[in-house]
Parts: sequence; C-alpha cells; structure tokens
Amino acid sequence: MLTRAAILARGELIVSVDINPRAPGTTEPNHKEEPLCSLRELETGHVARVLSATGWHKGKACEILGVSRTRLERRIREAGLKVPGKA
Repeated sequence: MLTRAAILARGELIVSVDINPRAPGTTEPNHKEEPLCSLRELETGHVARVLSATGWHKGKACEILGVSRTRLERRIREAGLKVPGKA
C-alpha cells in the first residue's frame, strides 16, 4: 500500500488522500475527476509515472508494475516513451 501511495502521491509528502482517495462516508473521490481515457492511455501514463518515480531504473519499475523486463521494454517502445534529457 505504501509503494502505491508513494507512486500516486501528488506531492513530496504522502497524505491520507494518496492512501484512501475517498473521503469517509462518501463515494466520490476527493480530487477533481480526470477526463476519461482508453485503457492503453491509462497504462502508458502509469508506466511513465513509475519510470519517473524510479529514475528510469527498469528493474525497480518491473517490480512495482509486476511485469517482465521484456514486457516493460515493449510498452516503452510502443508508447514512444523516452528518458528525459536524452534524444
């Protein structure tokens, strides 16, 4: 749960909304609703966030995502993701 919260945190600190996005007694998330997107776009965004959070350490990213290195590299290639600062 803490790994997930660290990845999904919107700032440098993990706050309660990062652990439980729903306020007690409500069914609505506390944050603004994001626009709807395809599952592929959602997956690509998540992969990009995990890579960013791990400093593009593919081994750590694979552990967090629960995928093989081959699968991760395929998603990176298919999505056209690039290491920031590299051509």
